[in-house]
Amino acid sequence: MRILGCVVALLVLSACSASSGGGAGGDTSDPASQARLGKEALEAARPGITAALAPTDHSFGGSHMSCRLGRNSFEYTINGGVIAGADTWAAGVDAVSDELARSGWTLGTSANEVGVQAERDGVSLYVQRQRRSEDGVEWRVQITTPCVSYSEEDADAVRGGSGTDDLTGDF
Repeated sequence: MRILGCVVALLVLSACSASSGGGAGGDTSDPASQARLGKEALEAARPGITAALAPTDHSFGGSHMSCRLGRNSFEYTINGGVIAGADTWAAGVDAVSDELARSGWTLGTSANEVGVQAERDGVSLYVQRQRRSEDGVEWRVQITTPCVSYSEEDADAVRGGSGTDDLTGDF
């Protein structure tokens, strides 16, 4: 009976790995799809961040970063930030949390007095108050897509690619 249970478990695991098509059991994708997923998340986060902080300036860049699934696995990460008024220092985190929740993001448990973590459609978002400057308050924004496997060809293209995509105009 124990052997039969092990055989069934192995068959189920093999079927899951085969259906996902990915190395190390992960999903497969391509660089363009991952970048699009990240950009869509940035667009989805924009209304909440804008309503909460009313930024006066912003800058964003996205790139494929290797991740934990193996040699050909990547996530698309967008890093950037916004400059908001000095009044956002005290109440900005609560305002961002409220606005992101209103716009369909699921808030994480690691929200604290300096930042909020959220997730939507498998994409994670972190907004963190950084420092005061003469321009206002600097807020860091990071968006990370799930770690997925790429084909050998796509992985090689990402490794030899152009670096960071300027996404400032996408916010």
